[in-house]
Amino acid sequence: MALNGKTAANPLRSPRLRLDSGRFTRGSEQDRKDVAAQIDQSLREFTYCQVQLEPDTLRGILPNWKIQSRKLFDLEESVKSLLSPTSKHSLGYSALGTDKVRGEIPILNESYTCDAGPRTNWPDENLLPGFRGFATHLHMVLSDVLCDLIDCLSITMDLPPGQHLSQSHDCSDFRLGFLHYPSIASEAIPFGPGPGPGPGIQRNPTHIDSGTLTLLLSDGSGGLEVADRRETVETRSSWFDKHGLFAPVDPQDDLVTVLTGNRLKKISGARWKPTVHRVVAIYPTTSPAEESTATHAEMPERYSVALFSSSKAKATTAHADSRDRTIPPSSSS
Repeated sequence: MALNGKTAANPLRSPRLRLDSGRFTRGSEQDRKDVAAQIDQSLREFTYCQVQLEPDTLRGILPNWKIQSRKLFDLEESVKSLLSPTSKHSLGYSALGTDKVRGEIPILNESYTCDAGPRTNWPDENLLPGFRGFATHLHMVLSDVLCDLIDCLSITMDLPPGQHLSQSHDCSDFRLGFLHYPSIASEAIPFGPGPGPGPGIQRNPTHIDSGTLTLLLSDGSGGLEVADRRETVETRSSWFDKHGLFAPVDPQDDLVTVLTGNRLKKISGARWKPTVHRVVAIYPTTSPAEESTATHAEMPERYSVALFSSSKAKATTAHADSRDRTIPPSSSS
């Protein structure tokens, strides 16, 4: 799909935050409030934030998630098809272009979605040694981070400990998605010229996630962009497709990008707007002359992994982005 919404030349980016889990979980009440205020400010102004986890937390994740992703998606297509969901409520592999935004725009990635429960169609241990154990560990680590973030938000809402939003989140319901955008020859895809550097292709079209928070790790290749919502009350992804201003998100691979979803807006009384975002093609161009011939380039592959959360809390407002069809938690970002 061709780009219409513009990419900002000098975007105002969300500040990089260090999520000091020790300070938040074991610090004083003021420590907890200070950490929560930083997260709250960034989400309210930019609708997303990026946090840098403690080295001990990252050590068990980087670069293993990339290695495991490559092993998974390097399997033969016939083998990956056997990992597809076995029922409507099960999880597993989705082939390139299977998932769609707004019911009609295909996402140019393949994905593998799993959880901490029995719904996942796991690859045999002999096929991918250690994959299930690592995926389960990654799910647990990111779930702990996400629950800390949810507790941060609860503090800014002045909720008493017994009513923190984390209590309405069951981490066994969280979904972990391994995402792969294959390298594709750009001339094989119909598109129009984009407004920014090089031609414009949406590998994952403009959308809003349906849950509360999404945590995202990327391989550093770039492409994730977030819409600037500060000057508009518009809520439809289709509007941002045509008129929105998007800012690139720092692709540094040791940062966790935190996106807000439609469900969080509902349960927070619209304190936080959901993140309107997309993934665009990043061409390996270095000069205007090269950009002019980028239609003959190849979109490099991109790997990312995302944790999608959901909540059983009741909405505190009737207002929501109801006109916008949000993307199901499997193939986003």
